Amino acid sequence: MAVLAARGLGAAEEVSQAERALLGVLAVAALASVPVQALGTRFERRYMAPTAAALAIGLGRLAIER
Repeated sequence: MAVLAARGLGAAEEVSQAERALLGVLAVAALASVPVQALGTRFERRYMAPTAAALAIGLGRLAIER
């Protein structure tokens, strides 16, 4: 995951189409988990749902950039 993020930020070689697709899949999975966590325990609502949303946004940006 760190290698994919570094490549997406331009710190390493160009991101391949397969890696870009993987980032997109991970972004969708993180985004899909937000409603489930929002319906969960107080801890999940307070900490995990916002973290998953931020992760989905970050991965999505990496998937579509460059």
